[in-house]
Parts: sequence; C-alpha cells; structure tokens
Amino acid sequence: MTWQCFSGPKYCTQPRPRIGAACTAADVSCAIGPPGECGQTVIECQKGIWNLSNAECPVSTAKAKREISYIDPNEGDRLHDELMSVRLARYRYKAGDDAPHLGFIIEDMPPGSAAVLPSRDRVDLYGYVSMTVASLQKQQKELDALRTQMTALEKENAAMKRKLSAPR
Repeated sequence: MTWQCFSGPKYCTQPRPRIGAACTAADVSCAIGPPGECGQTVIECQKGIWNLSNAECPVSTAKAKREISYIDPNEGDRLHDELMSVRLARYRYKAGDDAPHLGFIIEDMPPGSAAVLPSRDRVDLYGYVSMTVASLQKQQKELDALRTQMTALEKENAAMKRKLSAPR
C-alpha cells in the first residue's frame, strides 16, 4: 500500500496523441509528464482537438542555468519600451475552447522578443512576465525620482511661503 497526494490522469498510451490533432472522445485526458508542484502536463480532447492543458513550472534556479548575466539599465529600458508597445487583443481560438481571451498576437511582436519562443509559434510566459518585472522596476525608479523631486519642491514652496508671509 502506498500513499499519494496526487491522483492525476493516467499516462498517455504510446504513441501519444499529437497536440492539435483531431480527437473524438470529448473531455478525455492523459498525462505526458509526471506530477509536480505546478501540476501535471496533461493533454485533453477539447471540442475535437488535442490541447495542452497544463505546462510545467519554469526552472529558475542558477543550478539549471549557464552564462548568467543581469540586464543593465539600457536593456531594462528597452524591455519596458517593448512591453509598453504591446498591442492587446480580444480573440477566440479557431479550434479548442470557444471562450473569449485577452492577450497579444505573436505576429505583432518584434523579432527576438522575450515574450515569444524562438520558434515564434508559442508565447514564452516566463519571458513575458520577466519583461513586466523589468518594466515595473523602471517605473519604480521613476516614481522614486518624482517623489524626491516633489519633496524638494514642497520644501522650497514652504520656504517661499514663510519668506513671503514674514513681516518686512
């Protein structure tokens, strides 16, 4: 007897269904990877098409990476500018679910965008979120500078008021 805290779907039979291929068994799913902290990579038959329903967590430990270098302020500015130029669209998928979605269109993104996988057929959500972090960091620096400037102007204004209201 073994205890398990996760009871996901069974593994797909081999050869496993191809994502995007037609299927007929509605709401059938199978696992293509082991369970993990982010869930399990599962494909499902949704409205006649095999779809990927859950992807694994991005790996972000230095132990799994090489050639690590941190972005400089100029790169942060570039990422901020790119993120600010993203055109958001509302859309429905041609195949799969019929729900309305909000997001960007890969063809609208510049070549080499961190938000798009090199194949340019899928979104790199980790890259997109990292662009957002770079943008937030830039905006925070701007806010801090504006607060410092506002504090200095408030002090200058108060000094002028005292000077003007002092008896002559």
